[in-house]
Amino acid sequence: MRNIIDPNLLLFKDRIKQQRLQHRATQTEFAKAMKASLIVYQRYEYGQALPNIKKLMLLYRAYPTLDLIYLLSSEDNFDN
Repeated sequence: MRNIIDPNLLLFKDRIKQQRLQHRATQTEFAKAMKASLIVYQRYEYGQALPNIKKLMLLYRAYPTLDLIYLLSSEDNFDN
């Protein structure tokens, strides 16, 4: 059986970690802001799951400078 990986999942996992580090937050802090367990949050950063919109909005409420457009974009090159 072949394991098919969604390319958007890979982008998201990298971008959420990048956003967390830019905010100088720990995984635990982002998980708490999303009202998720640490294990669930780690699944987002490891590319094993995607959060629903409610979780993202909770994160944005706690970190209003979070760039949701960048986080959810499917573009590889966001500079153009």
